[in-house]
Amino acid sequence: MEEASSRTIVPMPSDARGKIDTALENKEKGNEFFKAGNFKKAVQKYSTALAYTKGLPGRASTNRVIDAMAPGMMNNDSNKISVEMETEINELEVVLKTNIANCYIKLGDGEKAIKNANEALALNPSAWKSMIRLAEATILLKDYEKAISICDRAIQHVPIDDEMALKNATKTIKAVKQNAAALLKVEVEKQRNSFKHIFGKSTTNTGKRSNGTPSGTGAEV
Repeated sequence: MEEASSRTIVPMPSDARGKIDTALENKEKGNEFFKAGNFKKAVQKYSTALAYTKGLPGRASTNRVIDAMAPGMMNNDSNKISVEMETEINELEVVLKTNIANCYIKLGDGEKAIKNANEALALNPSAWKSMIRLAEATILLKDYEKAISICDRAIQHVPIDDEMALKNATKTIKAVKQNAAALLKVEVEKQRNSFKHIFGKSTTNTGKRSNGTPSGTGAEV
């Protein structure tokens, strides 16, 4: 006889509330992996959480992998989505996509980070944390001026009803903007020095020709 498998089979939640709760559990596991520095595992957990939310009625993703992962829903009353539930799911998806963007920033993949940050902003255009991830990802692609512009946009959407939250948000945005500005300054200085080097060579070569045999038609007698 074959030995019984020791693997525990976790029952698949079939109702909307169950799927949301499972998504939240996977989000928390993703946070644990992120804190441990295991960003690839964190992406997997955040993506699994998204698969559960995308398995809810009327919610499809633009990611074929996540759509394939999304568990199917049964047609019964327990799957109906209330307005409150819809708001909760939307906010959760913004957080998940923003977290995935942050993981890709840590992994140095600016393009994937930008994609996920933009998907988060498509759900909530006022999500300043998503804007910051977008700015950080843009810095990875060395588009410093655009990153600064994104930071300026983010500062317009920070919470103003919570003094501590406002202070922390402003500090975070300022730090990202200063980083982009410092990198832009270095880039501009590099370009300036490069131009000086090119024009310096040109001047030196011109001087050499004037001290030797004249070039062009001036050499003919």
